Amino acid sequence: MKKNILFGSIIALLFLTACGAFDRGESGEVEAEAVEENLNIGETSTIDGISLTVDDAYYADKINRSANTNPDAILIVDLTVENNSGKDYSLGVDIDLYVDGVKTNTYPVEKLMSRVADGETASGQRAFEIKGEPSEFELEFSPSKRLKSEKVRYTIEPE
Repeated sequence: MKKNILFGSIIALLFLTACGAFDRGESGEVEAEAVEENLNIGETSTIDGISLTVDDAYYADKINRSANTNPDAILIVDLTVENNSGKDYSLGVDIDLYVDGVKTNTYPVEKLMSRVADGETASGQRAFEIKGEPSEFELEFSPSKRLKSEKVRYTIEPE
């Protein structure tokens, strides 16, 4: 009996602590992080000391048909990251591509950028699977995928 009360108290305490971590507006609803106007290719955004520039976007000349996927095209996005965050930064799940409003899958690429040491700048690529003939591409950058993380979106117009 005492174990059940103790367990219930711990669960309630954890729940109340988690609830206190959210910013609440006057109505008591959780406020979503606002995404400002989209940036374009060539523009730079900075979040938490991590600066991202989308340098270019274009379709790949070849598709690796031996991969476990069958996209109609591959979109390559050339990126430059400058890290002034005070610690090493790994570019991983921080970048997503939305095609006509739907998140698409990444695709393996040779010049994949992953780790950028503090105080350094690196260039590399991310590749994404494209199916059909989409009309709108948005690249979302969120360097710390936490609940309250800032987000920046880039409008991508492949060449």
